[in-house]
Amino acid sequence: MSYCTECGRELVLKNLENEGMVPYCERCGQFRFPMFNTAISAIVYAPDGKHIILIQQYGRKQNILVAGYVSRGESTEETLVREIREELGLEVTDYTFNASSFFERSNTLMVNFACRVSSDSLEGVNHEEVDLARWYTPEEAKENILENSLAKRFLLKWLDKQTFYPSGEEMKRKTILCYGDSNTYGYSPEDGSRYPRGSRWPGILQGLLGEDCTVVEEGCNGRTTVIVDEQEPWKCGETSLKACLNTHKPVDLLIIMLGTNDMKKQYYADAAGIAAGAEKLARISKEFLQIKQDYPPEILLVAPPELRAGISRSPFKDSFSEDAVKVSGQLAPLYEQAAQRTGCHFLNAAEIVESSREDHLHLTSPEHGKLAAAIARKVQEIFGGAEKEKR
Repeated sequence: MSYCTECGRELVLKNLENEGMVPYCERCGQFRFPMFNTAISAIVYAPDGKHIILIQQYGRKQNILVAGYVSRGESTEETLVREIREELGLEVTDYTFNASSFFERSNTLMVNFACRVSSDSLEGVNHEEVDLARWYTPEEAKENILENSLAKRFLLKWLDKQTFYPSGEEMKRKTILCYGDSNTYGYSPEDGSRYPRGSRWPGILQGLLGEDCTVVEEGCNGRTTVIVDEQEPWKCGETSLKACLNTHKPVDLLIIMLGTNDMKKQYYADAAGIAAGAEKLARISKEFLQIKQDYPPEILLVAPPELRAGISRSPFKDSFSEDAVKVSGQLAPLYEQAAQRTGCHFLNAAEIVESSREDHLHLTSPEHGKLAAAIARKVQEIFGGAEKEKR
């Protein structure tokens, strides 16, 4: 912008505190921030949530997204609904923000949404504005949309978040990811086998919560918080965390119960270091999913069960000393402080369950049931509180 929009005088650059060099009108004595257009573009889904519409316009044989400029007095959401009605003859039933980007060529801020419409009929397409409209699967849309375009960048960003537009019921259902070690995996202290899903706490939790939630198990024997084992680096919780989060997104609640394996002799970890590792996982999860699914998950940080005294004489005597028992008893208050710093929820498993007499480390099936019941109550509290905040 070179001239004042009020008086027409040529602008000069002048320093504005905290803003840098900004165009300034010496006649009006006012800073004139650069002006630009605003427009929306839309990834439009059919009611089935599995097909996306691409259009061609103005005699060009290039597939693009529905788009249009925001009119004075309109919100971007109102423009979205209006443009789809005007160009496709379809009504928007729900929508969500995807991304935005400045398009230099037309001096326009483009705001992209994903939305769903009430019908897949194309009989109402306005052929004065749209030459051709066609439904594609997400994979077909990726292959057929204009290459090297902003529309394709928007589409790829959206499809990286999820592969289809969820139905109303799927949007209501909560995904709970249980990220832990052998006590989440369901290691049996009696014989080293794995308990059936219905006897380990994530599976029991699913039964307690019912169809309103999908409980996903991510338990790995030997998993640490952030400690990398030279022999088995893949057991580091930090190493595999993002892959797990991206695999199961959208994640509404992440339950982290790790720290037990950090107490092994070879790692020399103290309670403060272990709690710091758990806190780091919580921070990574929030930041990563904010990018990947546009919102951070609720996180429940669970201080793991305490080791039972005598573990140095147990089947795991080569890995744990009696010092580890002491460290395990110090974790709960440190985990609670970490939860407070990161805005997470907290649960102390040591107040609910005890490690087995068989190996002094793992939970028996009845203890899995106790833990699942306590976590179920906490989950209902978390989601109940989240709904109240929305209202």
